[in-house]
Amino acid sequence: MQMGLCQMLVHHEPHEAIGFSEITRSAQRFSSRTNIDQLLQNPLDKEEYVHLVERKLLNYWASEKNAYKYLDASLIAHADAALSVQEWGYDAAVAIKDAGVPYGEIFEIMGMPIYSIDYSHHRRNMKEPQIESDDLQDLLDKQNVLLIDVDMVTGKTVRDVASFLRDKGVNVWGCYLGLSEWPGMDGEGFRLGKKELNFNTFWNRNSKYGVATLKSGLPYKQKLIPNDLELIGVNSKLKANGRYMPKIARRVLTYLQGE
Repeated sequence: MQMGLCQMLVHHEPHEAIGFSEITRSAQRFSSRTNIDQLLQNPLDKEEYVHLVERKLLNYWASEKNAYKYLDASLIAHADAALSVQEWGYDAAVAIKDAGVPYGEIFEIMGMPIYSIDYSHHRRNMKEPQIESDDLQDLLDKQNVLLIDVDMVTGKTVRDVASFLRDKGVNVWGCYLGLSEWPGMDGEGFRLGKKELNFNTFWNRNSKYGVATLKSGLPYKQKLIPNDLELIGVNSKLKANGRYMPKIARRVLTYLQGE
């Protein structure tokens, strides 16, 4: 029986995926000990090919045991997004602890320099973000830095971290959100700030790519994030049997085989 929206929200912790990627679920039927490279030489069909590439990514990813918390889109989609943002000119990323770190791991697998920053204004009442001095020094040499977090409800975490790093001289120009959809605070439905949110009109999820671009101006109209901070997401609409998914999976696999 399908749960209604209110039931779904009650059964999910804040900052966790509402739904689990079907591609990842199917890929997990293969054991981590399976010889994926051998199976990739002669997959049964395009769907199995996609599932095998997803399994290969899972073998690299340190957070597989909590995949259901973080993946409402496939690892392939996140990996392709990581390749795309590097093509756009982002040369480093800062994952916001703790929930942003698993997505940072994916970006690191795909060749992006990853750093982390600690900030919890709500649960731990931190007054300001904390980052290792050596990491901060490295970031000062980067031209286009991307923040990585799990979602954005009030925007305070992203806003404070971006402001903190910019005040230190870091060129922060974008933020990648790992979840494509998320509930508001206290199970109040899909919200961003004080506004109800329709994720179908929030993201531009072109089926050709793993990355999603922002379609809505809501985060800027509500002043949740700076006007010059680019908001980027993941394309959760990609299906294993979709027209473009094998090509996206091939691009990711080509990188993994050539790294």
